Amino acid sequence: MKSISMKKTIALISILFSAIALVACNGSTGNNDGSGASLAKAVCTSSANWNAVGLGMSLSEVQGILGRPGETTVTTSSTVYAYDSCRGFVTSVDETTGASSGTDVSGSVTWVGGRGVTAINAPIRITGAVLCELDYYNFPKGSTNTPCRAANNPF
Repeated sequence: MKSISMKKTIALISILFSAIALVACNGSTGNNDGSGASLAKAVCTSSANWNAVGLGMSLSEVQGILGRPGETTVTTSSTVYAYDSCRGFVTSVDETTGASSGTDVSGSVTWVGGRGVTAINAPIRITGAVLCELDYYNFPKGSTNTPCRAANNPF
């Protein structure tokens, strides 16, 4: 019986973990925003990803760009894939407590069988006073102390 070297064992374990990571990331190692970030990040926060979605695309193409939708609504004529909390904005801060309040903006893609994507509603900046846009890409909604987007990480 041959013994397996330590290097081969480590290589096999690395391959196993890589395969598990690919499955967890929807089979993709990156997205179209140029960052190479996995789909585990909130890829719907990138305007480059929304710009890459086009009319007529298949569902698998859309999910390869935006990831899995947060909600799916099926009607007799179409299916709407909603991407919740793609962008978040701080609109006010309580001077007494320091607590901030704001709003989240979602996006959606409408898909019709046989025609593919028929409508794209990318998340847009809210109107009114905005103190900052939250960095949901690097700190998904629900993270403690989600910081504002940096100037080098625009939507």
